[in-house]
Amino acid sequence: MEKSLVIELQQDLYDSSSKVTDLLRKAYIISRKLKVTTLENWIKKELNGYSGQKEIPEYRRVYGQVVAWNPHHGWQPVIFNQKTMQDEVSTREIVQSVPELEDLIQNGQNGLAIPLPDEFSKLMNYQTKVRINLVTTQLTGIIETIKNILLEWSLKLEEDGIIGANMSFSKDEINKAQNINYTVNNIFKNINGSQIVNDSENTSITNSEFSLDILKEIIAVLKDNIHNKDINQKDRAKLNTEIAKIDNESQKEKPKISILMESAKTIRNILEGMTGSIIASGIISKYQNFFQF
Repeated sequence: MEKSLVIELQQDLYDSSSKVTDLLRKAYIISRKLKVTTLENWIKKELNGYSGQKEIPEYRRVYGQVVAWNPHHGWQPVIFNQKTMQDEVSTREIVQSVPELEDLIQNGQNGLAIPLPDEFSKLMNYQTKVRINLVTTQLTGIIETIKNILLEWSLKLEEDGIIGANMSFSKDEINKAQNINYTVNNIFKNINGSQIVNDSENTSITNSEFSLDILKEIIAVLKDNIHNKDINQKDRAKLNTEIAKIDNESQKEKPKISILMESAKTIRNILEGMTGSIIASGIISKYQNFFQF
């Protein structure tokens, strides 16, 4: 029986042990053979990184914790007087390639530290080093989004009758691929109702509807980290209350979205109030589109 590159990619995506670097390389072969240049260019950027690129995908924009070096107490959170400035400084675009990100995650590092330029220290009157700390879950979120894009594209190819045989595609399949609008924006939109790259620089990204699946994912992350010392006892109790409400409502045959949204809003407010918490800033950053409902 002839093997299909597209089906092979789907099988690899289903295998949790597959490295996204390898998945991207297989997807690159498919996009090159089908002459789908939009996907081909996107895959090359993911494999090589976005350094020097003008447009960075929205899913690579994260919200970190700004810290300054104290010679007596180590790295300490920077307190901002204005939230707008905090948001501007704390938000960063991750330009590292997928191989680099996977290496950081695999080596068990706590995350990524991005040094801020000396100009920032002078602006804030800090006579010391300043950097942004990111948690590993934020890097994992980028990797998972890329996997979802590849999965959505491979399924769309199969739906359109483009699966190939062995390492080749027929002329009909190549022609068909040329006449179908396979863009990363369209694929990403199918996943979460958002664009992957803005049509204009000032366009905001929003979700079109409340997603119970994403809420369940957030709850799973909270449960995994609820006993972390990064979360104080008072906030832990509040979060556990809302988690219980969501668990109870979501298990019903017809859960009420209004109740789920109310608890989700409360969780968002709790996380936003957890100043200096890397876990809180990581969750807010990864699920910022969801929290815009």
